[in-house]
Amino acid sequence: MTDALAEDVVGWADRVDVISARAGTSTTAMLLRPDGSVAWASDAAQPDRDSLRAALTTWFGVSCWS
Repeated sequence: MTDALAEDVVGWADRVDVISARAGTSTTAMLLRPDGSVAWASDAAQPDRDSLRAALTTWFGVSCWS
């Protein structure tokens, strides 16, 4: 996950953990739902931050910074 994406998740820090890992795929960032299913993923070098924030809001509610 890029530093910019990690900063976007800060507003959900009470509900979302950021974990950095290397995958054996082209995936650059992924958001997992509480049940382990993928809620959002990107294989772009610069993932779409707006779509990440939309997925975070859908699955984890409004940011505490909103």
